[in-house]
Amino acid sequence: GGEMRLENFSIKSGDETSYADGGDTILDGPNTGNDAASGSQGFYGFRPETEIIKSRTNKSLYIDLEQTFIKRLLVCVAGRYEDYSDFGSTLNGKLSLRYEPVTDFVLRTSASTGFRAPTLAQSYHSHIQSTFISGVPYSLGIFPVNHPVSQALGATELKPESSLNFNIGAAIQIRKKIFISVDYFIIDIRDRIALTPNLTNTILPEFDSIFDSNKIQGSRYFFNGMDTYTQGVDFNFNAEFDINKKGKLNILASATINE
Repeated sequence: GGEMRLENFSIKSGDETSYADGGDTILDGPNTGNDAASGSQGFYGFRPETEIIKSRTNKSLYIDLEQTFIKRLLVCVAGRYEDYSDFGSTLNGKLSLRYEPVTDFVLRTSASTGFRAPTLAQSYHSHIQSTFISGVPYSLGIFPVNHPVSQALGATELKPESSLNFNIGAAIQIRKKIFISVDYFIIDIRDRIALTPNLTNTILPEFDSIFDSNKIQGSRYFFNGMDTYTQGVDFNFNAEFDINKKGKLNILASATINE
């Protein structure tokens, strides 16, 4: 198969009163004389300087082959090639085996690689919001990595995430009425994208001037912040029983243990 996708992302400025600074000062209380907060509370409107229109294309080709090489052993091989206009190309694959040593009992396993390019929103989203940190209100910006504030704080270009996945399990069907499966899985993700903590002028006073020039008191940005390793077990139980030949009782149970 094949696929071609066009992605678009845009931000338009909001009503001026949702972000404007009226120049008022606080009249009483412990902050008397300080500048009053501007714009709407919580989530300020989008300013004209945050307006943006971005797009990209993604082309992919994929193939999936299955073959029974010996009796009761099914081998599956899959591959996918992707080409992003902004992040280049990647090739990923999957190998899976399914073996049925006796009727209604199956052993299965698979291994695969994965790839996820940063979304356009993670690359280009920009806004300012009001939030409370230890009871104190802060105007915090979330800016793309190419914004001057993010660059000053050490932001670098985003990289795609990559992953390795593995699972092994078994399934059994009893008298065509009861189905049980258990699977163990591993998910290993590299360069996972996340938001930085709140980087404020309180903990980073050396950046106070650039915060002030952008009318904020702190900022965050997306970065390739971590590698994650997840393992766990999936359990599924499905049973169907006849009741007095007039009805049926279905029992479904499932559980997942993650670390």
